[in-house]
Amino acid sequence: MQKKVFSGVVMIALTITGVVCSSNNYAQAIKMEQKESQKALPTTDRWVKSPVRNRLVLELNKPVSAVWALVGNPANMPKFSSGLDSVTTERINGKCTQYTCYFKSVKEGESGYVHTENMIWQEYKRGWASRSIEPNAMGYTDYLSLLTFENLPGKKTRLTWAITSNHKDQKMIELSTKGLVEAFDNISKHLINKFGGKLVENFYEK
Repeated sequence: MQKKVFSGVVMIALTITGVVCSSNNYAQAIKMEQKESQKALPTTDRWVKSPVRNRLVLELNKPVSAVWALVGNPANMPKFSSGLDSVTTERINGKCTQYTCYFKSVKEGESGYVHTENMIWQEYKRGWASRSIEPNAMGYTDYLSLLTFENLPGKKTRLTWAITSNHKDQKMIELSTKGLVEAFDNISKHLINKFGGKLVENFYEK
């Protein structure tokens, strides 16, 4: 009888230990996942010293996975930017390494502007960054485009799109920043129309 009681106590103890271990493993996994999601997103100064000339911030009413499915692929930009005819991408092992934007022509009969950027950072559902090839036709240096995606309460997404650049001609910088305000306004309308949400900021350096 004592042996049965002892065996029963041992089984209960082992069961409790197993549950505790499983709980601890689960808790550790959750902590690791939370730590990963809380890891700071990069900022433009990680790659360039040029100031942020334009920044678009949107709060969209869909989870990051849905927004990323569209915006995470540069080839999809014509779907939410009216100024683009098309975007082609180069890939290695399924990852985008470079993309080229073919803008619509301003005047009939003229060719549209073509702009190529190299992808320098891309992290699934967190963001991507690209730099313009130098020298380029417009004479810009340290031209960087950085998009980041953040989870918000209620399965929403904060999308931030920052662009930096330098140019020896101040007028070219002013022309670019004002043009990007219009472009970002157009992009925000497309994305809010698709996902719902609101415009938080369409900043440009004055």
